[in-house]
Amino acid sequence: MTSSESRILVLEGAANFRDLGGLPTADGRVVRRGRIFRSDVLYRLTNNDTIVLRALGIRTVIDLRSLDEVRHYPKSPLAAIGLQHFNVPIVTDELSITESLVDDYVLLLRNVREGFRRIFGHLARDHYPLVINCFAGKDRTGITSALILGALGVPDGEIVADYALSEQHMSRLMSIHRASDDAPAGPATLPPWLVATSATMDATLSTIATEWGSVRGYLEAIGVTADDLQRIVDSLVEPASSGVDES
Repeated sequence: MTSSESRILVLEGAANFRDLGGLPTADGRVVRRGRIFRSDVLYRLTNNDTIVLRALGIRTVIDLRSLDEVRHYPKSPLAAIGLQHFNVPIVTDELSITESLVDDYVLLLRNVREGFRRIFGHLARDHYPLVINCFAGKDRTGITSALILGALGVPDGEIVADYALSEQHMSRLMSIHRASDDAPAGPATLPPWLVATSATMDATLSTIATEWGSVRGYLEAIGVTADDLQRIVDSLVEPASSGVDES
């Protein structure tokens, strides 16, 4: 299993930023490094953070937050340096949040099909390197990342492990938001909605397999074309022996 530390990028204004590259696929290849990243909310990025992300060559932000969230919490400062932003709200009114994250994720998959189809439409175009984010970078970004990795042929165990990485960053996420003027003090322990256990993603992937056969089966059901899936694979997967992508 790929070292998680090598994929994590420590930033001053974001707590849950990492590369999805470096993960192996079931056919012996690997997800290319430096092409697609996942993160929590980006509007508190500092000048130093912006320099770091510019050095990575990031061109695009796909923001999964609702329109209300975007109005209340602005876009990242990356917009000021010319990065393109796509807002694809991954939200549904039926979420319970604290009762069952698995149920919430499945509700998103069932009810926000157009949103997920739009995300994969962007991935099929040449918008790389890019970063996908929501607020905590755990739930909406987590299920989106799971779909992307599944489409690339990453085994379920690797997808589950990547999802569970988010929990170790949630305490720092809370600290960053408590330090801001617009966030009230909260409990010292993680609230239920910030937990990211392996069992949650494992159960979510099992439900996908039961209802749609596979991640690819789900994507085909929502209208992601075989051509687009192939373009995404061609952009994001490389032979394991070729090393780190330097494009």
